[in-house]
Amino acid sequence: MPKTSITRFNPQNSDSCSKDGNFDLSQQINEEDGGRTYKDFTAFSDEIAGEARFRLKLLKLISQRCENITTKTIEPLRVELQRESERKIPSAITIYRWWLKFKKSDYDPVSLAPNFKKRGNRDKKVSTIVSEFMDQAIDAVISAKQINIVSALRRVRKKIRVYNLSHETSLKYPNYESIRKRVHKITPFEKLVALKGERVAKREFRRMGKKILTSYVMERVEIDHTVLDLFVVHDDSGAPIGRPYLTQLVDCYSKAVVGFYLGFEPPSYVSVALALKNTILPKDELLSRFPEVKNEWLCYGIPDLVVTDNGKEFLSDGFAKACESLLINIHQNKVETPDNKASVERQFGTSNTSLLDDLPGKAFSSYLKREGYDSVNEATLTITDITRIYLIWLIDIYHKKSNTRGTNCPNVAWRRGCKMWDPNEFKGTPQELDFRFAKFDRKTLRKEGITVCTELTYSSDRLAEYRGKKGDHKVNLKYNPENMGVIWVQDEDNEEYFEVPAVEYEYACKVSYWQHNKNLEVKAKLNRFEYDINDEIDAELTIEKIVDDSILKKKTALISKRRGARYQENSARAKSVQKAEVALPNKDRGINNTDNIDSSDWDVDYV
Repeated sequence: MPKTSITRFNPQNSDSCSKDGNFDLSQQINEEDGGRTYKDFTAFSDEIAGEARFRLKLLKLISQRCENITTKTIEPLRVELQRESERKIPSAITIYRWWLKFKKSDYDPVSLAPNFKKRGNRDKKVSTIVSEFMDQAIDAVISAKQINIVSALRRVRKKIRVYNLSHETSLKYPNYESIRKRVHKITPFEKLVALKGERVAKREFRRMGKKILTSYVMERVEIDHTVLDLFVVHDDSGAPIGRPYLTQLVDCYSKAVVGFYLGFEPPSYVSVALALKNTILPKDELLSRFPEVKNEWLCYGIPDLVVTDNGKEFLSDGFAKACESLLINIHQNKVETPDNKASVERQFGTSNTSLLDDLPGKAFSSYLKREGYDSVNEATLTITDITRIYLIWLIDIYHKKSNTRGTNCPNVAWRRGCKMWDPNEFKGTPQELDFRFAKFDRKTLRKEGITVCTELTYSSDRLAEYRGKKGDHKVNLKYNPENMGVIWVQDEDNEEYFEVPAVEYEYACKVSYWQHNKNLEVKAKLNRFEYDINDEIDAELTIEKIVDDSILKKKTALISKRRGARYQENSARAKSVQKAEVALPNKDRGINNTDNIDSSDWDVDYV
C-alpha cells in the first residue's frame, strides 16, 4: 500500500490536518443556500456511528497487513480478523467495496457510515388515487389545532366508496395506522400554513438575522404606535371614553424610552410630531407637572436615525422634511418585518404586562381571558392618571431596573453611552421646534390675507407690505396643526419665513387644525336646524356641551366618546401652546376658501 495512502489513517502526519491535529473538514462544505455543512460521527445515531467505526477499524487492520488491498488480499485475512472480532466479518467483496468508497472520498471516515434510511421498500403500498384521497382528507382536517385522524379516515372511505361506485373499481380502504403515519410526516411549516396561511408561516420560519449593534445613544431610535390594553374614563364625568394610543421612541443602545405621546390622537403626523418633540427637548417642564416622579428622565436629544414601519404618517412629505431640517435620517422597514424594530416592539410588550396588568379597566385580546371581567365598567382611571402612572413606572422603575438577565440597565447604559458620544442637543426654542415640525402648504395671498382653511384667515402689516411688492400670488407657508394661532409665510426675497397671526386670533390660538374642522362640521349641522350663525360665542358653548353630553350618554358608542375625548384633548393642547407675542390686527376676517373637510371621524346625536 502506498505510503501516501497510509498517512490518511494517521491524521497527525497528514497534510490535510490543521495545526491542532484535527481533521480539516473543508472538504465537507456544501455551498447550497450559501451555508456550509459539516459531518462527523456525532452527526449520526449510535447504531450508524458504531457501524462506521467498525468498518474503519477493519480497514485499518487490513491496511497494516497488506500493501495492495484487493479481494484476493483480503480473503486470506478474514479468518485472522474473525478471531480478533466479536462480530461476524463480512465477505471480501463487501470489505473491498468499503475500501473503494473510503478511497474515493479521499479517506474521509464519514464515508463509511451506512445509509440505513434507504433500506427497505419505499414505494407507496396504496394506489395513486387512494394516496391522493388520503392527502385531500388530511388537508381538510389539518387546519384544526388537533388533527382528528378518525375524521380524516372517514373522509377517505367516503371518497373511495364514491369512486368505486362510479368507476366500478374495488379499491381497498386504508387503515387508521396508515393515516396516522402520514399525518406524523406533516412538517410544522405545513401545519402553520394550514392554520394561519402561508404568509404567517413564512414569517414564523424565516431566517433570523443577527442583532443590530449600536455604539452610542441616539444612534438608532425606533418608533411605533399601539393602543393601550386599558380603558380610561373622562376627567369630569367619569364616563368610559375608550382606550388611548401610545407612541414610543426607544433607543436601541440603552433600551431606554427617549420620548412618547399618550392620548387620543390616532397614529398620524400630529402624534408622531408630539412624540418626537418630547424626545428632542429636556423633560424638566413635563416632569414639573408630575411631582410624584422622584427621579430624573435623563434621555433627550436629536436621534441620528429613526426606524419606522410603513404607516402613512411616516411616509408623509411633512415628516421627511421635518427630519431633514433636524439632520435626522429615516429608515423605513420592509413590510411584515416587525423584528427589524425589536426594541420598540419588546417595549410595548413590557409596558402592557408590567404596567397595565393590575390596573382597573384592563382590556384583554381574547374573550376567554376576560372570564366575565367587564373592562369598560371597571375602568376608573383618567388619561391624566394613566400618564402619571406611566411616567412613575417608566422613570422610577423601568429605567432604573436591570433586565432579567442582568445584561442591561437603561439609565446605566445611557450614562455609559453619553461618555462615549453625547447626543446632539437642539439649541433653539420650543417655538422654533414647532416651526420645524409645522406642516407645509401653498395658499393664495389676496387683499384680505391668506385663508388656510374655511374661517381661518391670516393677515399682518408685513404680509400686506409683502403683497404690495409681489401682488396676489400663491405663497409657501407652514402651520402648526396643534395650534392655529399663527402661520409662517415664506419671504422669497429674503429667503426666510415670517410670522403671521390669525385675524380671529383669540379663537385660533385655542384650537388645533383637526378641532377647527370639527367645529365647522358641527356648525354646518346646526345651521340645518335654523341655528343663528351670527351668535358665535353661543355656538362654541353649544359645541362643548354637545361633546360633553356625547361622553355622558350611556347609550353613546364608546368610539364616539373617544372622539369626544380627542376633541377636548386637542383643545387643551392648543391652549397650552405658548401664544405668539404679536399685535392683533383689526381687519375683518374673510371667508373665501372652501377646502374639503374630513367629516368621517365622529357624529353628533340630536334630540
